[in-house]
Amino acid sequence: MASIAADTGVEAGALMALNAIPGPDYLYQGQRLKLFGAAPDPDPLGREALEPREDAELPALAGAGAGPEPVAALTAPPEGLQPEGAQPAAGASSLDPADPVDYSVDAEGSIRVVAAETLGHYADWLEMPAAHLRSLNHLRGRTPLVLGRRIRLDFAAVPRSQFEQRRRDYHARLQAAYFASHRIDGTQVYIVRRGDSLWSITQREEMLPVWLLQQYNPDQDFNDLRPGSQISLPQVEDISGP
Repeated sequence: MASIAADTGVEAGALMALNAIPGPDYLYQGQRLKLFGAAPDPDPLGREALEPREDAELPALAGAGAGPEPVAALTAPPEGLQPEGAQPAAGASSLDPADPVDYSVDAEGSIRVVAAETLGHYADWLEMPAAHLRSLNHLRGRTPLVLGRRIRLDFAAVPRSQFEQRRRDYHARLQAAYFASHRIDGTQVYIVRRGDSLWSITQREEMLPVWLLQQYNPDQDFNDLRPGSQISLPQVEDISGP
């Protein structure tokens, strides 16, 4: 947070207050931060973190490259992610069956970081200090998590099954809240160009959260976007009304 404050000229405390971030451990790669405004606004996509905190699902300040070119012609959605099928009702208690993300803990007791998750979430779900998880994973300072990185967990206070359930419930609530006011109306194929990043792609797609882009591209490493690669962009429609 200190480095972001130095780069933007906005004090760290003001950044956290403006973006409703409980602390530095709730930063992650791919997060978009507000730099202006008198007070934090409610999350425009209605996404909720584990009670009582809120998590803003936002793309990164770092790694911004040249803006992408216009996307190619409309194509069919990827297999298993049909436009009308990925719309759980608000308050849903289970994940959409079309969600391809693996939320389970592996045999070594670690997980892969996915979009909209922070070290603060893991600490909440495990009922232990975030500082312990930082030490366990040799994470320096207050740097945000990186999508795709494997994080070791400690199940001294909470069993694996309970952690996995809390993790899935969080993503189910996030998805349900989003699809209560949005729907997918097909996809477009985007060809990655030099200078593209997760930040630049989600910046031009205003209603596209990082977690949804990741769902449509489960095998894509967004930390290593290569020119010529194809990315499937879901076309989002706001159905919340006037």
